Amino acid sequence: MRTTLCCLLAALLLPFLASTGLTAKGKKKDEGPKKHESKWVKKLTEDPKVAEADNDEAKKLLDALSKAVKTKDVAKIMAAVEPMVTKSNERFFKDLAKLAKDRRMNVRVISLRALGSQKEPAKKISSTLFAILRAKPFKHSAPTLAMAIDSLRRQKVKKKQIADEIESHFKKAQKPEVMKACVRYFGDMVMLDKVKMLIPWVETPQPANVNSPTNPPASYWRRLNEIWSEIKETVWYSLETMTGKDFKTRRDWEKWSRTLEAKRMGVD
Repeated sequence: MRTTLCCLLAALLLPFLASTGLTAKGKKKDEGPKKHESKWVKKLTEDPKVAEADNDEAKKLLDALSKAVKTKDVAKIMAAVEPMVTKSNERFFKDLAKLAKDRRMNVRVISLRALGSQKEPAKKISSTLFAILRAKPFKHSAPTLAMAIDSLRRQKVKKKQIADEIESHFKKAQKPEVMKACVRYFGDMVMLDKVKMLIPWVETPQPANVNSPTNPPASYWRRLNEIWSEIKETVWYSLETMTGKDFKTRRDWEKWSRTLEAKRMGVD
């Protein structure tokens, strides 16, 4: 009788424990950092809605792509790849991976976007996207880098090696398109160790001491302000998404980042 009651009690409690995130021993499960719903999400480009293509549909799309590639017409190739942005099938990978390295930028970018929509083979997809980030021929192509990073975000790839590579692009790119993709990646992947790196971009960049003779020239600050105007809403989105906080000033963000709450959260 006691065994039966224990089993019944366990059956009644399990749904409650699952909903609260508690284990049977009363401890919280370690689910990692949680993503907060930011009000700035409406300012971001919406991700494509992707449906699975059956093998018959996949064959038709691949046949159409093969014909388009033979014409060498960029517009026709792009039109043939476009359906694969909203359709997923493992058979698409080989052709998309090849076109993602194409010498024609428009073909590359749409193929990278389509790769980001595919479910399988996940490891090969992330490896291909990562290789694009490190490829010398594309290091000065902002649209290529930005789309590769955005597709890694949509693939939910959170490996340290890839995150470090994306951070290096954020620091050296000085191109809003690439920096915006980096910032959104950090936010959606809830990479709390990147919070302090983003805080200086909360407000208009300016020298710590405007009267210092060692300050860069005015043209430098004009360029930073141009970048800031392009990425600011994505910065606000990512910081709020990662932390659940919505401070208005850089000073308030810096003050909070030094608190015990921030450290416990994982802000380093």
